[in-house]
Amino acid sequence: MSTAAAPTTRVESVLQRAELELWRDNIDGALDLLARAHTLAPDHRYAARAEEIRSWLRHLESRGAYAAAYEEYYRRSKGRLDLKRFERDVRILLGRKTRKTVRRVVDYPEYQLLEREIIERRPARVLDAGCGEGRIALCLGHRFPSIRVTAVEVSATNVGIARRLNRFRNVAFQHGLVEDVVGAMAPGSFDLVYSFARSCVRCDRAAGSVSPSR
Repeated sequence: MSTAAAPTTRVESVLQRAELELWRDNIDGALDLLARAHTLAPDHRYAARAEEIRSWLRHLESRGAYAAAYEEYYRRSKGRLDLKRFERDVRILLGRKTRKTVRRVVDYPEYQLLEREIIERRPARVLDAGCGEGRIALCLGHRFPSIRVTAVEVSATNVGIARRLNRFRNVAFQHGLVEDVVGAMAPGSFDLVYSFARSCVRCDRAAGSVSPSR
């Protein structure tokens, strides 16, 4: 087997194919493609790109790494001391942001679906697993004063914002991984659990152009 350096045109072609796999959310496929190309014709560009891709996944190596990565992201994006944060903090202090949040959330399709479940099932104790800044939990607390909402979030920055937004005695925010917080509670602590995740599984983006059959 030849181990000569790969021609530039071949390297660029492989890198482009790897980018296509990444666009399709096929990270494993991109890494495999780069590894096979590097085995056939070693080139530092294959190794460099593969290492960069693997760095994206380091937050999945442990629960602590996952929590730290999320907190770092939210601290950078929401914790900066600038004019925008000052304005946000003033609106939170005056209660304006809470009122605006509740008004907006009521119109979210996902919230309306959840509210129908609440009305149908009539739970007394509800868990929001991964609440972010607590928008959904706050809206539930406002519209259903008789239920107790416990909202859990991995980012301390988000929990801090949610607690300052909170004007409802029936809503409580806890910081930590959901499995840790809930694991410390007694079985049957909740009557209903919900979670709104941006992406639970990798999905081929090309599938978005295909209408599901009925």
